[in-house]
Amino acid sequence: MAPAAIIPEITDYVQPKKDNLNLPGPTRARLEKAGIDLSQGYPYRPARPLYLQDVYAIRNEDRGYVDAGTRADPKKAALFSAAKEVKNLTAHIGTEIVGLQLKDLTDQQRDELALLIAERSVVFFRDQDLSPQKQLELGKYYGEVEIHPQVPHVPGLQGTTVIWPDLQKSETGASFRKPIGTQGWHTDLVHERQPAGITHLHNDTVPSVGGDTLWASGYSAYEKLSPEFRKIIDGRYAVYRSAHAYLDRDDPSAGPKYIERSHPLVRVHPVTGWKSLFVNRAMTKKISDSIGRRARALCGITGSRCTMLHKIIRAWSHATALVRQALGLAAPDE
Repeated sequence: MAPAAIIPEITDYVQPKKDNLNLPGPTRARLEKAGIDLSQGYPYRPARPLYLQDVYAIRNEDRGYVDAGTRADPKKAALFSAAKEVKNLTAHIGTEIVGLQLKDLTDQQRDELALLIAERSVVFFRDQDLSPQKQLELGKYYGEVEIHPQVPHVPGLQGTTVIWPDLQKSETGASFRKPIGTQGWHTDLVHERQPAGITHLHNDTVPSVGGDTLWASGYSAYEKLSPEFRKIIDGRYAVYRSAHAYLDRDDPSAGPKYIERSHPLVRVHPVTGWKSLFVNRAMTKKISDSIGRRARALCGITGSRCTMLHKIIRAWSHATALVRQALGLAAPDE
């Protein structure tokens, strides 16, 4: 008989967990309008995997992928001509599209949006009338939608992850060591064999104070490095780890372990051909082929470079949506 998990966060739910927290009004209205069944609680909590081997097996194969941006008109005429306004938020990162509904985009406009995301890293849309079903439909247009084994989702719609501070607080209390919502600068799913391409966030409710998000450009971070330093990191790999830990079925008494995978420290975007620094302090464990002080120095320099230049902070509002490839950080509310 295997010993019990050492930390309480690791739980192998035989039955999915049912949550009955009070839904904020705007969230309930959006879900009911979309015909989401809330009778069994919200959100739906799947059974969590306990063992490391089971999680490594998830999406553990190379999958063909064609970025929709490769099909786009470089001028993005269909997308831009339909918008009331297109606002670049900084010179290097962030664009807001005014007057368009994501649910109504044609395939041509979706392709051009993918190109815009590739170039500007994060694109914002305000006042979106967007159901979870339409959100999922857009995700499937761009590729395989990730179904996370650990996180809650909208009932009946796997792949529509729910991010909700009240739910987080019910599972793990905030502390000065680990405040709620401050995972650190990161991009999504870096521990997977093929990390996420595009992430789509839609906000139903916002706090009266705080709740902002910062975004940073990996392109700009790389471009600002000296030519000499680029030579040091080009072609190198780093080891990235998961946010959640699991027990090793072959050695459960050793305690929780993280999923770890190796990826290039510098990536080349398949649409733009631009190089991007792919590192973050939250989930990059080490630089391959480097040891000791040199490895720590490389991690520190590259991690700092990603977030010290060309970043933006955006305040959320009700029914705001964004699609992004940028590094993100939930700003600590202090």
